[in-house]
Amino acid sequence: NIVHRGEAMYGGKILTRGQTWGEDIILSSSKLRKHFSARAVEFLEVQQLSRDKLMRILVTSALKKQHDAEKATAQKIRMDKEKKRRAKAAAGN
Repeated sequence: NIVHRGEAMYGGKILTRGQTWGEDIILSSSKLRKHFSARAVEFLEVQQLSRDKLMRILVTSALKKQHDAEKATAQKIRMDKEKKRRAKAAAGN
């Protein structure tokens, strides 16, 4: 949860624009999460991201990074092979 406008009280603290709560949703055990309720101090607009959506984003991001790393490795291997081929061809001439 991110405060977009207004003020919220969470865990005895006042939260204003840009401040967050609920980061502990990444923990798989709900026993480890805080169980405070947020309250609007005044008008409050909050942006929220569910645990499922956050997990999908993290998995997608990790898969993209893995794909990008594999692509870069494959390109380096191709370049190394091409350098060796050219060196061999130059030595033969």
